[in-house]
Amino acid sequence: QSALKRTTQIEITGQPRTNALGSRLHLHIAAVRQGIARASARVDVAHQSVDLAAFHNHYVHFHVTALWAATGVRPIVDPFESVEHFDLEAGLAFVDDKHIDNAHAGRLVPLCAAIRRFLRQAYPAYLQRLAQLLEAADGSLAAAIRSMAVGKPNGTMPYFFELDSRQPRG
Repeated sequence: QSALKRTTQIEITGQPRTNALGSRLHLHIAAVRQGIARASARVDVAHQSVDLAAFHNHYVHFHVTALWAATGVRPIVDPFESVEHFDLEAGLAFVDDKHIDNAHAGRLVPLCAAIRRFLRQAYPAYLQRLAQLLEAADGSLAAAIRSMAVGKPNGTMPYFFELDSRQPRG
């Protein structure tokens, strides 16, 4: 059994006044909806441009932000570092946003159905299309992206990554 699956079998008990939900902050739903609409519009505008890197970066930022919002993960560099950190069957992700020491190096967070669909279908399909578009310009990058699209980490880049459209100086 995987560690992710074993962990989900733990029974949680506590005192009547135990706060198992974490933060007591309340979201302002109207502000969240406005933010999502603005971010979605930026992705749409970038999609109309000829700059593939700009579109990709907006696309990734939008979806990582959605992952943060849906999971309550703190915004850190590469919060969802590897495709291996997702167990879509169990509906869990491993994140290391509260690293204190080796005994407290990460936690499991649940994934809602919409995020699971995105990770199972939309993002892998997007990565496959991106790899096709990049093949002629950078075959090794395209191969690394294609590997992640089929659920195999490549070890050289995070699952959600940015592209740089600047030309290398020679």
